[in-house]
Amino acid sequence: MDELKSKAWIIIAALGGGFLGQYISDEPLTRPQRIGFIVSGVCTALFLIPWGLSYYGATQPEATSGASFLAGIFWKPIIMKAGGIIDFIRLPFGEKKPDE
Repeated sequence: MDELKSKAWIIIAALGGGFLGQYISDEPLTRPQRIGFIVSGVCTALFLIPWGLSYYGATQPEATSGASFLAGIFWKPIIMKAGGIIDFIRLPFGEKKPDE
C-alpha cells in the first residue's frame, strides 16, 4: 500500500508541476500540446526521477515528490539535456554528424 501511496504522491506532484510549468511558459500552447506537456511531465516524474534519485541514494518520499514536482515544471529541459548527453556519448563511436 505504501508503494501505491508513493506513486500517487509522485503523480500529484508531477501534475501540479505540469500545470505550473504551463502557466510560467512563454510559448503559446494548443490544447493537445498542453495535454502532451502534462503527460510528458508525469511520465518523466514517474519513470525517470525515482530511477535517478535511487542512483544518489535519495529514496525518501519527500525527496521523490519534490523532484517530481520540479520535473513536472522543467521536464522539457531535463529531457533535452539528457538527449544531448546521449548524443555526446554516442558521437565518438557512431557516425560523425556533418558540421552545420
